[in-house]
Amino acid sequence: MSDPLGVGAIVLTTDNKVMFLKRSKHCAEAPELWDVPGGHPEPQEIIGKIPLEEIKMPELNDQRVVRELYDSILREVVDEVNVPISFLSQPNFIGVAQNISAGKRPSSEFIISCSLSSTEVRDLYNKGSQEEAEESTHIQFVDRETVLDLTPDTDMWSTLAPSAKGCIMLYKLHN
Repeated sequence: MSDPLGVGAIVLTTDNKVMFLKRSKHCAEAPELWDVPGGHPEPQEIIGKIPLEEIKMPELNDQRVVRELYDSILREVVDEVNVPISFLSQPNFIGVAQNISAGKRPSSEFIISCSLSSTEVRDLYNKGSQEEAEESTHIQFVDRETVLDLTPDTDMWSTLAPSAKGCIMLYKLHN
């Protein structure tokens, strides 16, 4: 069971492109919209396979909780895009966005550099062997400068999942 805190990332390739995934129509949240890679931290990575109601918050190791936030976004990129973790930088935290269309669920947002080109990432994605292949139907790459210029009145904005919009807004503030 996942924690309600989300994670998402702007993943930047060596040719200065940002990757977006088109969410499957079977996704409960934002189906058929373009999104950044993301998901949720997994409490079981810290506490093991015990029921969440048995967790004693004061006993959790703060460093392990923080580490899980950073590790979880890397796992999501690997599991959704099929990029081996060795090609991904350590995530750079850029802020927390609130998804107002999903009960104001917070999401920790990051920037990750990928040491592959968009063509190489597309080839890995198209193999379809990633663990969460069913969550998306397509991948696209958008020039970094175009992403930085996105506003609510641009055509692409209306095709983005709320989580992608929040991540992009934080990315723009960071640049």
